[in-house]
Amino acid sequence: MGERLDMVVEWTGRGPDGGRDLIFVETQRGPIKARSVRWLVSCKDNSENGRSVTEKDVGGVLDKVKQHKCNGFLLATTTTASTGLKGMLDGLDISAGGEIQTKVWDRFEITQMLLSDRFSDLLMQFFPEHQRREAVATLDAARNVVEAALPRFLAGQVRARLVPFKERFSLLSGSKVCPHDADQEALIDTLKSVGRPRLSACVVPQATLDKLNFNAFMSFSDTLIRNFPTSAIEFLKASAETSTKDGIIYNAIEMLRESGMFTLADELKITRLCDSDTLYDLYYQKAHDTLNDPHVWNGLADGLRQTVLRPHDDVADVDIVDLSFSGGSRVSVRASVSMNVLDDSDDSDESRPERTVLCKVDSHFDGFGLIIDSIE
Repeated sequence: MGERLDMVVEWTGRGPDGGRDLIFVETQRGPIKARSVRWLVSCKDNSENGRSVTEKDVGGVLDKVKQHKCNGFLLATTTTASTGLKGMLDGLDISAGGEIQTKVWDRFEITQMLLSDRFSDLLMQFFPEHQRREAVATLDAARNVVEAALPRFLAGQVRARLVPFKERFSLLSGSKVCPHDADQEALIDTLKSVGRPRLSACVVPQATLDKLNFNAFMSFSDTLIRNFPTSAIEFLKASAETSTKDGIIYNAIEMLRESGMFTLADELKITRLCDSDTLYDLYYQKAHDTLNDPHVWNGLADGLRQTVLRPHDDVADVDIVDLSFSGGSRVSVRASVSMNVLDDSDDSDESRPERTVLCKVDSHFDGFGLIIDSIE
């Protein structure tokens, strides 16, 4: 692992090691110069008893570091460092005013490294055949911990590299996605083929979507995202375009937004055909945040600005009285707005005259955001 991280590794050989297992020599580069750090590495395997590593187990850390002419201490363990040991190492660290650098590689950090492409060959090399089942179970448990901490589209990308296709594909079965409803099970099974790699665009039968209940759709979508994230994007796009159910359209768009692979322009091609209630749910916050920003009003193009503001007016705050949405050729927004406007023509420190301006605003969304078309 040290070699994979581009460190120079000095092996100690067999026999008494004076409290060291090996030494890593790391080059730490700053914006101006680089410095060499010699890490004394101590490896502790407590995998059989599961016990954390204590202060007694590592002994006099500072003395050993100096003895081996090092300026860093790395503990690598198959369990974890005890609270007392972690506190002691933190106290010795330069960041806390100590003399050396300290670091702990516990079972979780080592597992995350081993799960990455950079270290994958080490798994093959150091897990012998008779330990395979135990190793796989341990790695699966660790992978589940890692996945739980990731956004689900990213977790799906992790699973796509670590879990066999056959195992992931089996999770899309109706009996696993929706086990307590035979009708929904059958519908899920008709959608299962979406998880297979395909050359053509994803097609989701409208009849199937119309019969699929909301919980089954959400469960299938979540399973697809976590196992076949690329296919999930195609499925959700097709569902949003095909379904006649507002709840499915709204949630398909919300899940697509999570993917980071779905632009506002892509989204508007679908949502412009939605009804006003669905558009309200999807775009209320985005429209409100834009129209409620005084900078938007103060930065209006002259032609629009002159319809409601004088040359020296400064919009201090904005209140959105009403918002309504409509679809069609585009997603349009109609707003009633109340603005508190200050007269900025006088440079004196005296309080500036202010007034309230009420107006109606017509606007629409494009691929860049909300565009104001006209103001009354």
